[in-house]
Amino acid sequence: MIGCGAERELWSWAKAAELSERGNFLNQALPFSGKTAWVTGADSAVAMAVAKELYRRGASLLLSGVESPPEGLSSGGGQTVACYPRNPTDEERADRALGLVARLDLMVAGTRSPERSSIASGSAAIFDRVIEENLTAAFVALRAAARKMGRSRSGPLLVLSSIHGDKPTAGAPVFGIANGGLAMLVREAAQDLGRFGFRVNLLRYGPLEGDEAIFRSERSGIYWDMENRIPRGRPAAPEEIARAVLFLCGEDASFVNGAVLTADGGFLGHYVAGDSARRWDIGFGGGGACE
Repeated sequence: MIGCGAERELWSWAKAAELSERGNFLNQALPFSGKTAWVTGADSAVAMAVAKELYRRGASLLLSGVESPPEGLSSGGGQTVACYPRNPTDEERADRALGLVARLDLMVAGTRSPERSSIASGSAAIFDRVIEENLTAAFVALRAAARKMGRSRSGPLLVLSSIHGDKPTAGAPVFGIANGGLAMLVREAAQDLGRFGFRVNLLRYGPLEGDEAIFRSERSGIYWDMENRIPRGRPAAPEEIARAVLFLCGEDASFVNGAVLTADGGFLGHYVAGDSARRWDIGFGGGGACE
C-alpha cells in the first residue's frame, strides 16, 4: 500500500515526465522557436520558401528584399516579421535592416535571379549588377550578421547558391561566375568566422520550374531536355530546397562547417542519353539493364 506522501511524489514525477515529453515534442515541432532569422534576397522563390519554413517552425523573421511580408507571415503569437525593401549590397543597407530587430540567431543569404547574357556580347554593367546582387550581397550579409550575433549567439550562417557555380551553361555566365565566388566565400568564411563559433555553409540547388527558359543555350544542351536529365523526372519545388536549408541551420548540423550541400535531384550526375521519366519501364524485371 502506497502512502499519501509517496502518491504525491509519484504524481509529481509523472507530471514532470509528461511536461518534459511535451517540451521535447514542442522543441522538435518548433526547433527555431525564440530565434530570429535574417533572410536576404527574399524576393526570390527559394529564399522566400526558406523564410516560410523557418516561420512554420517558430522563428521570427527579418526579410530583406521585400517591402511587406507575404500572406501567411505576420507578427503575432510570439513571432515577429520585419521587412526591409533593399538587399544588403552595402554595409549601410545591412545595418539599416538589422536595426529593425533586437537580436539575431541565424542568417540565410539568398541569390537573386540570373540574368541572360554572354561573355562576348554582355556588358560590364550586367557583370557589375549580377556580382553585386549575389556575391557582394552575401559577403556583406555574412559580415553584418556575424557582428549582430556576436560571440554570445554565434550560430549558423547559410548561403544559397546554384549548381552553376561549377557547371557553365553559356546562357547566364555572370550568374555562374558569381556563384563560383560564393563557394569560395563560404569556405574562407568558415575558416575565419568558425574560430568564433559560427557555422558557415553553402547549399547549391539545381533546376527549378522555368529554369530551362533562363539557362538554355545553343552552346550547351543541358537544359534542352531538363526533366529527362533528372532521375525524379521533374525539377525541384522551392520548398524542397528550403527543407535542406533547415537541416544545415539546425542543431543536427552542429559540426557541419565549410560544407557545400548539393540539392539537385541527381541532375549533375546525369551522363547517359535517354528518358529518365521512363525509369519505371526499364530494369527491375522490365527488360532493362537491371534484369
